[in-house]
Amino acid sequence: MAASAAAGSSAPAAGAAGAEATVSGCEPPPFSGQRRIEGDEGKFEFVHNGARVYSWEQTLEEVLMYIQPPPGTPSKAIECIIRPESMRLGLKGNPPFLSAEFSSVVVASESFWMISDGLLTVNLQKARKGETWAAVFKGHAQLDELSVGEERKALMLERFQAEHAGFDFSGAEFSGAAPDPQTFMGGVHGARRP
Repeated sequence: MAASAAAGSSAPAAGAAGAEATVSGCEPPPFSGQRRIEGDEGKFEFVHNGARVYSWEQTLEEVLMYIQPPPGTPSKAIECIIRPESMRLGLKGNPPFLSAEFSSVVVASESFWMISDGLLTVNLQKARKGETWAAVFKGHAQLDELSVGEERKALMLERFQAEHAGFDFSGAEFSGAAPDPQTFMGGVHGARRP
């Protein structure tokens, strides 16, 4: 019967995902968590109830967050307070959109934010250069181990490129697990001294 239904009609066969949703009458819950942005190398997004709260990426020295404010929001309407261990962000005179502790420490005096082309960018300077962050904020979903490993590899290659400017590491790859870029061979500043 299933074979004739599948061959002779557009109704989904028993066991297909669409049939299960129809039979049970329930939708899967909207995604909440952290995931890699397809087609945007090294960028992740934090999603809550199916809506992107922010996207982010990191380098050896900084974490960059990207947030879409309401259309037409001028920079003077934004309140962004960056402290070494936390950040509060929102529209002036309203409850904060985001108020949370960082997963690590930042240099608040060197961190900043700006709006360009309608996108709010927050530049957080890492207090521990080379540290691999698994999330921007405590309590937010952490990157999975595979993603943390990929980030560690990318940061190691960035470190090698910075320390050996005459070499091209663009095609370099690690086999196996990459070491921690913050501590490998004496740390970020310890690998080569003048």
